[in-house]
Amino acid sequence: VINQSWVDIQNKLWLSNLDGLNSNDISLLYRLERFSLDEDYVHFYLTNTNYKDAFGTNISHPELATIYGVNFLANPLAICGLIFSSDEKILLFHRSSRVLDRPDFWHTIGGHLIRPKKRSFEEKYIFDETEIVNALSEEIQEELKGFDTNTIKYLPLCFIRDTNTQKNELCYLVHSQSTVESIVQNLNLNFEHNHDYKILPLDLEIIGKFLSENYSRIVPSTKASLYHFCLLHFGEERSRYLLERIGKE
Repeated sequence: VINQSWVDIQNKLWLSNLDGLNSNDISLLYRLERFSLDEDYVHFYLTNTNYKDAFGTNISHPELATIYGVNFLANPLAICGLIFSSDEKILLFHRSSRVLDRPDFWHTIGGHLIRPKKRSFEEKYIFDETEIVNALSEEIQEELKGFDTNTIKYLPLCFIRDTNTQKNELCYLVHSQSTVESIVQNLNLNFEHNHDYKILPLDLEIIGKFLSENYSRIVPSTKASLYHFCLLHFGEERSRYLLERIGKE
């Protein structure tokens, strides 16, 4: 199943434009084995996986988890960033119909957390937030060409598991010192995006309406990011009704 999924994916025109995606590369992505919590930190226990296994299990055939268990899947660790501008606007993007993972969905900026090829898991090291922020900065620079990531502040929002794909994702608030208009001017409309984006004001009712009207076409991590963002700005009591729009993803 995994091999056939990989063949199908390679037949996609857009994949030929990506470097390093081949079946022999087994060290591209971080695999989340488990995590634990204490008062100050979330501890992630990571091994390695690759795009082939991720596409063949979590993305293309998540139903394999019901047969063989969740640990059978590749379970790559993903990251995303919800952009919030200096003029208090939220910026979301519309994925094109050509991408493999949830085409035509609304989402934030993000992707899988890529593991440095030189890093060996035989070497002990501390995986800290700096590596996550650097990876997220690279995603932003890729999708917003010319955008200065030095003007950004990063704030952790939530850590989720998508119950459809079983993928785990770290969600951040990306607070920019630029206006939303200047951010949009840098938008790189490549294979991943079409020409559509959404600007939401800092208004609980408007955010809730967007969730209601687009519920089935929003990436789960984006729903979770919007909810936790509203928790920060509006408090739990006012934001509680948004849970009905987010569902159980």
